[in-house]
Amino acid sequence: MRNADWIKIKEEEIRIQATNNYEYYSQSEAVSDEDKARFDAALTKYTATLLKTSEVSLRTRVDVIAKNIAKAALKAIMREFYRKYVIGNTTMPNAKRLEFEFPVYDTKPTPIKVPIDPPHIEIDFSFHGAHMLYFSKFNTLNKVTRGLPKGAHGVEVYRHIGGDLIDNYGDFEFIGLESKSPMKIIYSTSLVGTKVWYAARFFNVKGGVSGWSKIKMALVN
Repeated sequence: MRNADWIKIKEEEIRIQATNNYEYYSQSEAVSDEDKARFDAALTKYTATLLKTSEVSLRTRVDVIAKNIAKAALKAIMREFYRKYVIGNTTMPNAKRLEFEFPVYDTKPTPIKVPIDPPHIEIDFSFHGAHMLYFSKFNTLNKVTRGLPKGAHGVEVYRHIGGDLIDNYGDFEFIGLESKSPMKIIYSTSLVGTKVWYAARFFNVKGGVSGWSKIKMALVN
């Protein structure tokens, strides 16, 4: 792949790229109707806010803030769906990747070290209705240090809500990707007092993942 951050920079180009991405997802039987609706909603919101800020003399500061929030949300879902539905699809030819504006794999890929050791995670649940998930790595002396290991581009975060200790990673649901610590997870007041179990693993842009972290529990306050 040419670079890790494959999303366009200019705002109109992001809209066009996301539109092409969505065309692929909307045609794919592998993508659930719920996920198709999520991507469509994020793209529609960004398109509307971008249009509202297109006339410099008429846009307000509130309009610009709304557009920036919508852009960040759309880019996040573009990365999430790419990781979930495209990155591991080794049968997709480069011509099709170009058609829908996904990254193109190098014909002679350079080796990228797949992360092996799992991340270390800690959750600060002292906040009302929010969990702050911090992740770090182990060094050669097995000490916890900040940052990502070589070859990793972030962490996949999973959780299981409620119940007692869950030790089967297959029972966890994927909730997102994060490249910088901490990751903030918001909960509704209806879940106050509920136990949430977390697990994470490093990933890289070639689809490699590390082993699983230890499972950590946090209460919703």
